[in-house]
Amino acid sequence: MRAIRAVDSLVARLVAFTVVVVLVGGAARYALGGRTVGAAVERVAATRQLALANYVAADIDGKLQLRRRLLEALAREITPVLDQPHELLEDWLAQRADLLPAFSLGLALVPIDGVGTLANFPRDNGREKLSYGDQDWFLGAVQSREFAIGRPRIGRASHQPQVTLAVPVKDASGHVRAVLAGVTALDAPGFLDLVDHDSISGEGYFRLVSPRDRIYVAATEPEQRLRPLPAPGADALQDRAMQGFRGNATTVDADGQTEYVAIAGVPTGGWFVEARMPTGAVLAPLYQQLRIALLATVGVGVVVVAFLAIFLRGALRPLRQAAAQMRQMADGHTPLERLPIRRADEVGAIVADFNYLVDKLRASEARLAALAHQDHLTGLPNRRAFLDLAADALREAGRQGRSCGLLFVDIDGFKPINDSHSHLGGDEVLRQFAARLRNSLRDADLVTRFGGDEFMVLLDGVEAGDALATRLDALVQRLSASYSLEGCRVSVGASIGVAMYPRDDQDLDRLVALADAAMYEAKRNGRNQWQLARGMFDVGSAQVLRPVGR
Repeated sequence: MRAIRAVDSLVARLVAFTVVVVLVGGAARYALGGRTVGAAVERVAATRQLALANYVAADIDGKLQLRRRLLEALAREITPVLDQPHELLEDWLAQRADLLPAFSLGLALVPIDGVGTLANFPRDNGREKLSYGDQDWFLGAVQSREFAIGRPRIGRASHQPQVTLAVPVKDASGHVRAVLAGVTALDAPGFLDLVDHDSISGEGYFRLVSPRDRIYVAATEPEQRLRPLPAPGADALQDRAMQGFRGNATTVDADGQTEYVAIAGVPTGGWFVEARMPTGAVLAPLYQQLRIALLATVGVGVVVVAFLAIFLRGALRPLRQAAAQMRQMADGHTPLERLPIRRADEVGAIVADFNYLVDKLRASEARLAALAHQDHLTGLPNRRAFLDLAADALREAGRQGRSCGLLFVDIDGFKPINDSHSHLGGDEVLRQFAARLRNSLRDADLVTRFGGDEFMVLLDGVEAGDALATRLDALVQRLSASYSLEGCRVSVGASIGVAMYPRDDQDLDRLVALADAAMYEAKRNGRNQWQLARGMFDVGSAQVLRPVGR
């Protein structure tokens, strides 16, 4: 019998054909899967990134709005006493400064000519010698007769990065008589923490941009703070954002790196937040899974070559079925769902990897849904959800004639833990602290992580008195017990400020400000204790009811 040459051998041809089919099919699946699933991963990542950018922007805008409301209320109250002597104005401002901890570098009342100050707190003789007539925040408040924000800069008096917020002080006829300015350090606790300290999945970062001033107000990278923006044309997406674009897209930054970028506006400041993530950080896990799938396909091909005559059709049937189902899902004909794993071989490994990817996509979607109402670290309701629930609870308490207590809780000694155990250790302490705080409350009470290491609690149906004092003492003691971290015990404290509804005020924003001020007083009195608010800030009657305290 004539010997069959290798090139003419049916087995060789089948082997060659099978090898080619396996290689071409694997490459096609790799390319098609990379495009199809990669596009889905990119959509999920873009949605998540935009949600994060909106969350950070809303947090910053809320803090600016709170400061604006406080300044405008104080400006209305100061109008009747504007003609008082310098010493009385400074005493008047000092009496109300405890209610405005949001302005970490103080308050100043500037005359309409912009020379010196009519009053300032904390008292700083250096401010009285400065001229403010050419300052952008002063000119903005005078010319627009509305709230104005100055260019973030190194302060002339404070010598540290700061931003000045200003409102005009008008008389009864609407004429601007003076300008009331509040100065906040950019690194003040609870102000720009989400931009300065948070990152996106370890490799992404945030930047807060002032388009008017063409600078970075704050950034996850400390060296970028107050740095001028790249020249126009260096970053096309940033140029679009300067023109008003809000949303997400892919761009090449000034350093030539391709990134996913989400842009969200901060309307009160005229700023916007950039959430940036290198594209490689998003797609690397996907391509790793696709490479694994390709290798598994090659392995299946080797098995098929060895046992082609016996079970080629049976071996490939589950793979064909899985591929068809994946294609149906990719084309949108069937919903994205886990596939059944019928065999524990390479085909099963491919399906398991696909199921793993499906689980990751579903988990990402669930996390995105939770971001709208839940703090991602502690699982507590986020600031926006808490404020909505608290407003409803206060309205219901008002209708039923009940009292409520608003607690502003700040962790004492938290920064040393971050410094010695990294942010991961700090996050673990925050989670344990939040769980202990939640477990110390009733089901009817509301609790949230308000920002950084600050928490807010609304106690429903409580009165100021011995019972509340006993409960607060127990809460401080429990929160101050040691925590387990990396095999050792660490200790923190809790300073708590308490504002009572309706005794101290009936407005939620004012109650937050009063509780915040009381918390800082607790810190000044030695920390690890609680303090009732000193009084009610009443704009209508232009007076402050003095202390009720512990």
